[in-house]
Amino acid sequence: MKLLLASLTLLIMAFKGVAQSNPQTVECCSVKPAEWTEYYTDSLITIDFKFVSCDPPIGFNNESVILRFTNRTSGKLSVKWHSHNYYDKNCNSCNYPDEYTQEISMGPGQVLVGDCDIYSDKKLKIFSRFNDPNYSKGSNLTSFKLDNLTITAY
Repeated sequence: MKLLLASLTLLIMAFKGVAQSNPQTVECCSVKPAEWTEYYTDSLITIDFKFVSCDPPIGFNNESVILRFTNRTSGKLSVKWHSHNYYDKNCNSCNYPDEYTQEISMGPGQVLVGDCDIYSDKKLKIFSRFNDPNYSKGSNLTSFKLDNLTITAY
């Protein structure tokens, strides 16, 4: 019976095209690329990131990490991850799986890119630090990781 259940589980995962990976942690303090930098790639998806200065019409100027997800297939994808964000070397998101677990759906060949707009999809950006001359309090992002990355092809 156990063998049958294990076989069925493997068959379902193979049919749906589920891939799980554990990409690297990006240490932010040493290098802050302003150009797209590859974070993770496989046959299904490429994930890139870059640091940008954001000057929102409302709120304080800040630096953020913008993410870009590229579906490399001719099918639909679901991408799920838990965002581990370390500020001053302390993870502020590791113990909050419900709040920091993200999921996006992508069409064939679709590219999703984050931006600075305060109303944009927050899944596609990570706050790094305030860089506003009127407000410089707060912690600085020291590293981030898209942990438990799961890509499902449909």
